[in-house]
Amino acid sequence: MSPLWLYLGIFLICSGVGSAFGIALLVAFFWSDIKDELKKQQTPTSEEEDFSINSMSDNLRENLR
Repeated sequence: MSPLWLYLGIFLICSGVGSAFGIALLVAFFWSDIKDELKKQQTPTSEEEDFSINSMSDNLRENLR
């Protein structure tokens, strides 16, 4: 979501003209931002895809048991 919506929401809240609409814009902006960050965290990297129990050393396997 564009930062324009963030600034417009802040302006509407501070001006008092469209407080309800400004609050709705801020909530939508931050909701979208948080949702995008959570999607980025759930995307596996190549290191995570290649990881298996056989790639660990014997010493590490014993320590984990």
